Amino acid sequence: MNVNYVAKFVRQQHDQHMMGHDKHSCVMCDVTFSTKKMLLKHQQTIHGQTVLKKYQCGTCSKSFIRPLHLQIHERMHTGEKPVTCSHCEKSFSTERSLAKHLKTASHLQAVNDGKKVELEKPFLCSTCGATFFQQQSLLRHIEILHIPGNALKCPHCDYNTKCKANMKRHIERHANINDMFVKFVV
Repeated sequence: MNVNYVAKFVRQQHDQHMMGHDKHSCVMCDVTFSTKKMLLKHQQTIHGQTVLKKYQCGTCSKSFIRPLHLQIHERMHTGEKPVTCSHCEKSFSTERSLAKHLKTASHLQAVNDGKKVELEKPFLCSTCGATFFQQQSLLRHIEILHIPGNALKCPHCDYNTKCKANMKRHIERHANINDMFVKFVV
């Protein structure tokens, strides 16, 4: 069979499939995206447009584009964990957290009557040989240990770290402690 014919056929099938999907076009440059999220990211990075985040948290004033994202965020303040693992009864604030849990060694060990489970760690650090379950964990490892740079310093205490995510989480703890202190004093 002719390779060009196969490639053309596959392309036609793809184009026909994509016709059924909504297209999201940038009004500034006519580039088209398959999802609204990709269009918004394009408009922010290429055209400098800011996205209106009209759903605001009443506790910490953080804003969100979608009401569901605000609802999930508010669970951090309330401690609500409506998503439960059907195997071990652990609770989580989001479906995504449950999905991560289902891949952990502790969950798989519990499901397999306590038998030790070895999980594959497919993400390898080319610098030191450390392996990780998730790509995000590998990237954080590289950022913290292998990329030279100044540590970020907490404006509230003497904590410092090279990882932005760790600093963000740390600063949010200051806000939570302040909230608890105000509630305790009042």
